[in-house]
Amino acid sequence: MDNLRSIVVSMSIPNINQGSKGYFHKWCDLPHYDSSLDYPIRKTLALVEFQDGSLKFMEPETIRFVEPLSKKMGT
Repeated sequence: MDNLRSIVVSMSIPNINQGSKGYFHKWCDLPHYDSSLDYPIRKTLALVEFQDGSLKFMEPETIRFVEPLSKKMGT
């Protein structure tokens, strides 16, 4: 897990408590359908691995990176 950035869940959501810790893998653009639109739109979500090994797509505003990217990259 050395090359992954640590995250903390910044707000409680169903099945995930605020303060849960995990690892950020990447940003994912997924199709999202809105009943008020006649076409799909794309939604950006974070792919997060939790300490129990489960993977979840998370809204960007529900996670907080523990350390800045510049520290992780060694600069």
